[in-house]
Amino acid sequence: MIAGGVLVAGRITPDPDLLPVARDSISRFAAWVLAATTDAQFHLSALGGGLMVAGALVAHELGRRNRRVAGFPIACGTGRLPTVLLASTASLALGSALWGWTADATGAWQPLFVSFVSVPAAVVLTYGVRPRAVVTGVLAGVVLTTPIALLVHSVLCIPLGLPGVVSATTGMWASAIITFLVSDRTGWLQRDLGNRVPGPDAASMGAVQWSVRRTLADFTEPQFYGNEWAGAGMILGLLVAAAVDPALAVYGSGLWAHVLLSQIATALLATTMWRSSWREHGWYPTFTPLVSFVPALVLAEGGSVLADGVAVVVGATVVPPLAFALGRRMPDGVHPFAGYVMAMTISCAALVPVLTALPMERV
Repeated sequence: MIAGGVLVAGRITPDPDLLPVARDSISRFAAWVLAATTDAQFHLSALGGGLMVAGALVAHELGRRNRRVAGFPIACGTGRLPTVLLASTASLALGSALWGWTADATGAWQPLFVSFVSVPAAVVLTYGVRPRAVVTGVLAGVVLTTPIALLVHSVLCIPLGLPGVVSATTGMWASAIITFLVSDRTGWLQRDLGNRVPGPDAASMGAVQWSVRRTLADFTEPQFYGNEWAGAGMILGLLVAAAVDPALAVYGSGLWAHVLLSQIATALLATTMWRSSWREHGWYPTFTPLVSFVPALVLAEGGSVLADGVAVVVGATVVPPLAFALGRRMPDGVHPFAGYVMAMTISCAALVPVLTALPMERV
């Protein structure tokens, strides 16, 4: 049980204002959609979402002008951020409008955000900005990603007491495999990876600078931004929202500081621990624990300092290499992000129940 919300049997009950209950009010629905853009980070902050998007647009424009301060290349260095943002937002809004009744009916959190950080963006990055690709990604998010996540949440997570992130990530990888295999095998979409701008090499920076910059960037890897400006905007938005009203951050749980500090710590540890892998492979999924296992365990334990520490260390050690291995083993044609989120599913489903059974909550 956590103040202001409940995380029991995979169920989170946030403040009613954080549910998409007022779809007849354009302003409140827009605020809901904006907050949902940060649900992958467990923040659910409209201000955080707004500043994240603003930071992403700043980085995109700086990158377009070849400014060094642009940070890590946004949207995988493709220059497709506007289309990625359009497809992801359209899918999120349509999915929330179509499936928002599930949250209204239960009065509890539902994985409605999933299309914003999965198939629509991945389709645009893989198949290009042509209308057919954009529409395919948007509709796949609405008719595959979201309902699969909702079904798993209702049928498995709540009855078995699994973290909600299990249902969210299952919807992502399952729908991604279906969408990419069908698109490739039928010839419905033709690949267009575009000209990608490479990011700075890990060896080109000092260890501290690398870890700090990658930590900020890793906060927005789920949105396929992976940029310091976007990450800093998201964190700043969460801090301001929590200062104004703690109910506006992290589901109104009162644990926003525990979640944020644990996320920063695990990102710093992971980027330091796996820096050699970044140098060897050019990219490595160090972001995976900070948007899955770590906040899931922190919320489940209700603010235990010991649990926070365990989450940080176990998350940074276990989740990135599992994600990398699964990403490389996806079927031909499937975007590797499907393997990354599959690792989140496995780590949260297998480890969180075991660790929450240990006597850590009062430490």
